[in-house]
Amino acid sequence: MINDPDRLEDVLKVDATEGDPMSGDDAYDMVRYGLMSRPLITDAVKPKEIVGSKEWYAKQAEGIWEREAEQIRRRQEHGDGMPWPEMQDLGSMGF
Repeated sequence: MINDPDRLEDVLKVDATEGDPMSGDDAYDMVRYGLMSRPLITDAVKPKEIVGSKEWYAKQAEGIWEREAEQIRRRQEHGDGMPWPEMQDLGSMGF
């Protein structure tokens, strides 16, 4: 096979000569088109998040209060943390 100088991703079309059917590139073309007709299906490529971008900060902030509350509860269970504050009556605070 000879590369096509005008299209680097392709090969130069070579026709079979009279009397020698194996001299052309017909077998190559047949395999190439057969493979191209059944491409592999892959997972979509995930875009990478840039550290410090809005998307990165949003992902970091997801569930932050739930994670903090869980850590406090674990500390309380082990006895090495401050007690979890209870809700006070908002009426007694002047609201």
